[in-house]
Amino acid sequence: MKYIKTFESLNIDEPQVGDYVICKETQPYKLDYNYNTDTNTDITKLNTFFNDNIGKILKRFNNGNYLVKFKYVPNHLVSKFSMDDERLMMPEEIIYHSNNIKDIEQMQMNINKYNL
Repeated sequence: MKYIKTFESLNIDEPQVGDYVICKETQPYKLDYNYNTDTNTDITKLNTFFNDNIGKILKRFNNGNYLVKFKYVPNHLVSKFSMDDERLMMPEEIIYHSNNIKDIEQMQMNINKYNL
């Protein structure tokens, strides 16, 4: 029987600056100045983006939130990010984190393959 291997270096402790992350959105209005009332659609679009893209933690704030940078943000989601494709993420929105990008890439493939 096959199983999904969880990597030893994933989620051992709390995320650190420089870690690569996979996120899941819970509050789409955090950085959206053009807030759309259709939040279910916003959450779905953001979670699809987060499932397909790995972010990198740039900064940790005193309140425990993280500033995460993403690459290649599509035009229809630009309003949900800051000018530098960065987004404020709460600790509970970071699903997996590791300082090794290969581990995160493997976990991302497993998430997409097995629809986790």
